[in-house]
Amino acid sequence: MSVLMICGNNVKSGVTAAVERFALLHRWHLRTASGGDCDLNAGDDVRRWKPDGVIAEAGYAFAPARFRALPVVRVNTAQNGISARHSVNFDDAACGRLAAEELLRLGPVAGAFVGSLNVAVWSERRMDGFRLALDAAGKDCLVYSQKDKADTNAALARFLRELPKPCGVFAAHDIRARQVAELCRKLKLRIPEDVAVIGVDNDENVCEAVSPTLSSVPDTPLDITASVGWKAAETLEEMMRGNTATGTVFVPPDRVVQRMSTAPYAVLSAPLKKAMEFIRLNACSGIGVRDVVKVSKVSIQLLYLRFYEKLDRTVLEEIHRVRIEKAKELLFDRRRRLSDLPARTGFGSLTALQKAFKRTTGVSMRNWRKANVPVAR
Repeated sequence: MSVLMICGNNVKSGVTAAVERFALLHRWHLRTASGGDCDLNAGDDVRRWKPDGVIAEAGYAFAPARFRALPVVRVNTAQNGISARHSVNFDDAACGRLAAEELLRLGPVAGAFVGSLNVAVWSERRMDGFRLALDAAGKDCLVYSQKDKADTNAALARFLRELPKPCGVFAAHDIRARQVAELCRKLKLRIPEDVAVIGVDNDENVCEAVSPTLSSVPDTPLDITASVGWKAAETLEEMMRGNTATGTVFVPPDRVVQRMSTAPYAVLSAPLKKAMEFIRLNACSGIGVRDVVKVSKVSIQLLYLRFYEKLDRTVLEEIHRVRIEKAKELLFDRRRRLSDLPARTGFGSLTALQKAFKRTTGVSMRNWRKANVPVAR
């Protein structure tokens, strides 16, 4: 089968990557059109190439007449308030609920939402999910109105200063979360003690470049078969085979990537905070206990005592915990061989990793993958 994939820009997205993976597995002949002139290119492609189906991202200026009689699946149209007969969308409301759950763990007296700079349907839906989750927990939700034309740093700073403390702030995306974090630092508001912050997209270039580092809800799941792109390809496959397909599908996020801006350990003493952040960033690089001691700038005896008192585990156990979580993340990619994992997780050998994994989870890596990672079909 031949399929045309229309992207709204020239950047290869997680959606495109998932569709390409599906196409390879299902032996599609896939052609991609992207960029500002993709409307013209796509029209030419349909006339000359005659694809069996089309997947179109929301950023594309869609002209239905070009694709009359062809099976078409739109991607993320609901995020932009666009109606489509068949669409697969990131679940923005579920994203808001997940962000609220992460912030509520820290026990804030209230929550706050900082939306996108421009009014957007997806931002409103993230706010709605966030607000409903806070309401269910008996917490107020204050909203910074992005509809006000005077949306300046000064206005946002005033909003943050007047929030009840401690407060959990959900920003509509990571760049907005970075703005919140930078203003908190100028206002001398501690993160996360006074204001906990979480964004969306898990853009590492943004989240890891801020101090403290920013927690975020990724818009792409670890399991590619549960992603928006994969579900769109599955839907199109059904339609091209003449089967009935679900009209509108929403794909929820699968996790929060926790960093310092919402980490419970971030409210610990400075030595413990330094130690935990160092382990989070470097555990898979082969560090040892002495490296952590050196960063924390306290004696090994005192550091071990503090770990036991506050975290109920040793420094080495924390290093292993982070490594095992990374191993689980890598296991979601079924193309990756088990023998590739030790070098990516900081273990000296596959045997050492296998022993640590089974000791921690109670099952082998192979069996964990079978139970948690569906076989792509």
